[in-house]
Amino acid sequence: MPMAATNLRPNLHPDVIKLGLVSFLTDVSSEMVFSVFAIFFTTIAGGSTALLGLIEGLADFSASSLNYLAGWLSDRSGQRKVFTLAGYAFSTLAKTILLVSTSIAGLGAFRVVERLGKGFRGPPRDAWLTSIADPATRGFSFGVHKALDKAGAVVGPLVAYGFKRQGLGRLLLRKMIEFLARRGTRRMTGDVLRENAAMRALARSQGLEVNAAASDADALRFVLTLPERLDTTPTAAPSPR
Repeated sequence: MPMAATNLRPNLHPDVIKLGLVSFLTDVSSEMVFSVFAIFFTTIAGGSTALLGLIEGLADFSASSLNYLAGWLSDRSGQRKVFTLAGYAFSTLAKTILLVSTSIAGLGAFRVVERLGKGFRGPPRDAWLTSIADPATRGFSFGVHKALDKAGAVVGPLVAYGFKRQGLGRLLLRKMIEFLARRGTRRMTGDVLRENAAMRALARSQGLEVNAAASDADALRFVLTLPERLDTTPTAAPSPR
């Protein structure tokens, strides 16, 4: 008796792939920011580590605070796709806050608002995936989407790392020196690996000098004596006569 041919290739609904790509791109853009958010917040914006911890806690809270409401609304209206896309749009639009403000308040608002979008899209997205996936390949559909979603979280920091040698390290080090000087710190020290020629050159360009070998034989200790008060106010141009 002839055996019927079995299709071993799982069938995926096109929307599963599209949704996975949207999740991938959203995570890439978010993780590019998150990978440098903490150091930017504390060294450039001048926020304290305690305030950073509070904002991160609020961000985690906001990521789950809308789950119940979003799931209930998607069930009541049946518009799962609309709520899913609205959540992704919310996270994307939140990044525009960084274009208009890099203050402590602006950074905190971005971090919390961006996570609100994540909390709003989660339940409707999962329900939508369930409705469009073939019952025979439902687990595979969820697996493909989750793989693309997590891939974005991995690629994002790598893309941010690709922006090295664009002057960001010099800017961060200079802002750190200014921040410490404003706080009254008189001495700044740091250990740099001997093999890290680029970091040694960057430290010297900002006035740091080798003081002694670090406790690690493979590192050098750089020291900078800070002024009693660092005046960062730009000098006014002389008025024309």
